[in-house]
Amino acid sequence: MPETNNKITPELYRTIVAIVDERVKEIRVTSKDFHELRDAVKELAGAQARTEQAVERLSQAQAATE
Repeated sequence: MPETNNKITPELYRTIVAIVDERVKEIRVTSKDFHELRDAVKELAGAQARTEQAVERLSQAQAATE
């Protein structure tokens, strides 16, 4: 255990470390979730682009049949 300069007890120090460790785990999950969300948004953007291309082709085909 790092030196506490007699300002906190070893028990309090361990409690603080446990709380900080738990918060770090929560941040990691949040980071993982963010990356998954980012990937999903990229996939949706690609699907949107393909949909726009298909709508454009349909529009052109409809114009050609008129």
